[in-house]
Amino acid sequence: MSLDRRLSGVLLTQDNERTVAAVLQCLERVADEVVVVDGGSRDATPDIAATRAKVRLYRRPFDGNIAAQKNFACDQALGDWILILDSDELLDEAALRAIPRLVRSPWQRWYKLRRSWLVRRDGRWFRLESPLHYPDHQLRLFRNARPFRYDLQRSPIHHNFPKEGRGWGRKLRRAHILHYDLALHDRAAREAKVERYRRLDPASERTHRMYLWEESGAALVPAEVPDAAFLPPPAQRQATSP
Repeated sequence: MSLDRRLSGVLLTQDNERTVAAVLQCLERVADEVVVVDGGSRDATPDIAATRAKVRLYRRPFDGNIAAQKNFACDQALGDWILILDSDELLDEAALRAIPRLVRSPWQRWYKLRRSWLVRRDGRWFRLESPLHYPDHQLRLFRNARPFRYDLQRSPIHHNFPKEGRGWGRKLRRAHILHYDLALHDRAAREAKVERYRRLDPASERTHRMYLWEESGAALVPAEVPDAAFLPPPAQRQATSP
């Protein structure tokens, strides 16, 4: 693949052996390189990442501040553009087709993609639609420039870029990040995450509660998305779903 402007994928990992191969495969479809920063996995995550031809693997002990970890990863990127995914996210086909064209823009400096929070019921996929869940615009594709480093003062877990210096960008309507967290974790695991987040960032309660979607009044909108290979078999999903 040859892009007019080199693109770096960025991924933070820690004990993600279940999902890391699929996420890296997705990033490699559009990125010239993928910077992986592992925070201290105790499973096979870094070994899996190290086998990928486009991956440059760094090990940096995770101190609890996700923004600082992501900034370190971005600082290692060689590309003119950076694309960040989390370890439970993939891109839909519309995003994969659009990104090579988007990074050729001579004037755009960033793009926000819509993030779909996905749940699975009776063998079918649904996207959550509520004021909390959709459209959940995420600024994940941006120029590799100093304005695009996360604000370390805002929160150790919920982070964004300072608004100053971003320049011109736009929200994308058809390109989506597919967020599989709710399909990967049962209710008890998500409740434990919310409690942990409350201790770390008590001011962001509204954001925390996105994970407890059953109480949000969200509508279930049928969605055509890949049945990600890292999910458990259907029978196990039914047994563990809330």
